[in-house]
Amino acid sequence: MQSLLQAKWVRYNHIATIFGIFTTILLSYFVWVREGCDPWLPFISDTDVNPQSGIPFTIGLSISGIMLTIAFIQIGKLRQNWLEKYDTGDRLIFWNKMSTLAGVTSGLATSWIAFTPWHEQMILHIFQASIIFTGAAIWVVIASFVSIKMSEIDESFSLILKNRIITAAISVSSFILMSIHFGLVVRGEGNLSNVESYLDSVVICTELASPILTRAAFFEWLMVFSLGAVLASFIPEIDLLVDEN
Repeated sequence: MQSLLQAKWVRYNHIATIFGIFTTILLSYFVWVREGCDPWLPFISDTDVNPQSGIPFTIGLSISGIMLTIAFIQIGKLRQNWLEKYDTGDRLIFWNKMSTLAGVTSGLATSWIAFTPWHEQMILHIFQASIIFTGAAIWVVIASFVSIKMSEIDESFSLILKNRIITAAISVSSFILMSIHFGLVVRGEGNLSNVESYLDSVVICTELASPILTRAAFFEWLMVFSLGAVLASFIPEIDLLVDEN
């Protein structure tokens, strides 16, 4: 475990995780478009419905999800060591553990969802997606809160705080807007008939049927890219955490 907490391995895993996630979703999207499917705009999971674009989706997310889980554990453990060294008290350590738990849950669900195409297991897939995005949003909020408190102890963290807060705000806002638009389709009553109709168009894929869900998909993509930016903001923090341990 200690070797995984060395700065170089934490950095390598963070970079590889970000590269893996973005490569997976972009490659899946490009194959989706190459197959003649509607380019504007599928949910990321829609690309798993197509037999060709589903290949990089399944392989990429199953691996990237594990790497993401490890990244959350690495950052959480390094932060815990730093917080304990500075004797910040149980409160911040507790919140750091909660953010790590939320992140790990999101990462594991990311690997899980790779094997459940949502036109085959719709209810389970929606449940998994809810875990992924809710867990990620919770991680972003709590991790940013802990970042602010850490910057009050050591001003070195202030240098990377601004970009993290901006991208975190974009990510959480996107999550809220995505949820609102999806809620408009199910009408807050768990009515999934409109979603089923949308999935029929996803299977055909040449023309996606729901403008509202297209907007929800836009906010999903925006959330994922901003989450990647938040995760990238931890790369310069690694040296601060390891040097202080």
